[in-house]
Amino acid sequence: VDCTGEFPVILRSGMITADQIESVVGACQIAPHVTASSHKYKHYTPDVPLFIAHSEMEFNELIQKETSNNNRIGVIVPYKHYYAHKSIVKEYILGNQEEEMAHNLYDILRSLNKSEVDIVISTVFPSPIIMDRLSQAATTVK
Repeated sequence: VDCTGEFPVILRSGMITADQIESVVGACQIAPHVTASSHKYKHYTPDVPLFIAHSEMEFNELIQKETSNNNRIGVIVPYKHYYAHKSIVKEYILGNQEEEMAHNLYDILRSLNKSEVDIVISTVFPSPIIMDRLSQAATTVK
């Protein structure tokens, strides 16, 4: 929330809803999507390409493609052993609950590095907040 102007401006969605913020500070404005901090700063952008697979079929296709390119593949998944494939060298466990996912996401994005993996593929998560952050960090949203 940016409180430097006449009215508070909500810069991005998060665990605290716009209604909850308004109940405390009164009328608020919602900033255009492009003003979110992850667009202004690169701290959400991993050092390796990050792709989001929007279906199991797309997930499988991406893994097959990257396997044929001899890439070391990392996956962002809700729980351990979510998807078993010999080409997956690293699982990044985001969790199942929104609060847990939000807590883990930043650390996971910052930990993605070229010394461990060449590419990361994420599954889709049910939280719009988490998907917003993943989409902002993604190299390509498929």
